Amino acid sequence: MIITNDLVEAFLKCPTKCFLQSCGEVGTGNAYATWVRTRNKVFRIEGTKRLVAGVAPDRCVIGTPAMGSPKSSQWHLGVDFAVQSQNLRCSCHAVEQIPSAGRGRTAQFVPIRFVSRNKLHRDDKLLLALDARVLSEVLRRGVSLGKIMYGENYATLKVKTSALATDVRKLTDKIGTLLASPSPPDLVLNRHCGECEFESRCRQKAIEKDDLSLLAGMTEKERTNFNSKGVFTITQLSHTVTRRTDAGGHLQAAPGLNHTGRWA
Repeated sequence: MIITNDLVEAFLKCPTKCFLQSCGEVGTGNAYATWVRTRNKVFRIEGTKRLVAGVAPDRCVIGTPAMGSPKSSQWHLGVDFAVQSQNLRCSCHAVEQIPSAGRGRTAQFVPIRFVSRNKLHRDDKLLLALDARVLSEVLRRGVSLGKIMYGENYATLKVKTSALATDVRKLTDKIGTLLASPSPPDLVLNRHCGECEFESRCRQKAIEKDDLSLLAGMTEKERTNFNSKGVFTITQLSHTVTRRTDAGGHLQAAPGLNHTGRWA
C-alpha cells in the first residue's frame, strides 16, 4: 500500500478516516467538509498565482514536467510537484529551487504548502515535513527547510523540517501498520467528525455499539480509564453511577453527568 499525503492528513484527523479512504470507501457527503475543501482549493489557487507571478515563465514548471526532472537546474518553481519514494508518495503544493550559492555547493529545494486557516497547527508542519522527507529521498540530498503560506494575508512561516523527521517516520510507520491490517481500527468519534464525509456512517455505527465516544464531553483520557475498568458502552457506564436525591428529595445529576444525563 502506497502511503500518500492525503492518507497521512486523514490519519492525523482520524485513523478510521484514513483506513476508509485507503479502501476506496466513499462518504455520504458533508456540507461543511465540502465548504472546507472549496475554501482550501481557492486559497491554494490564489497562493500559487502569487508564487508564479514572481518567477519568469521559463523558470516555472507544472505537474508532470516537474516530476520528471527533479534534478534539473533550469526551473526555480515547481507547482503540483509529485514525487514518490518507495512506499511514500506526495504531491507538494509547490517546490522552490534555490540556486547554489557558490562553486561546489548544490541547489537547495524548499517544499511549500498552503493553509487557508489563520492559525497553524502542528499537523500542518508534519505534512510539510513529509513533503521534505519524500523530496529528500528522491533527490538523495537533505531537505531541511520548508515554508507554509497561510491565512488571509498569505503570511509565510519557515519551518525546520529536519527537526520533525523522527516524528514523520514514526507517523508513517503507524499508518503502514494500520493499512496492513485486514480490519479497521476501533471506532472513536472525535471533533473532526463534524467536518468529515464519513460522519453519518461512523455515528450510526457508534450508536449501534452504544459507544462511549458518543458522549462528546468525555475526554480521551477519561474514556481510556473507563475502558481499563471494562466499561465500553454508555449503558455500562450508567450502571456504575449511583443516583441520589438532595435534602428536598429531588433527583440529583450523577457525578460527571449534567442535568440532561449527558457527560459534562
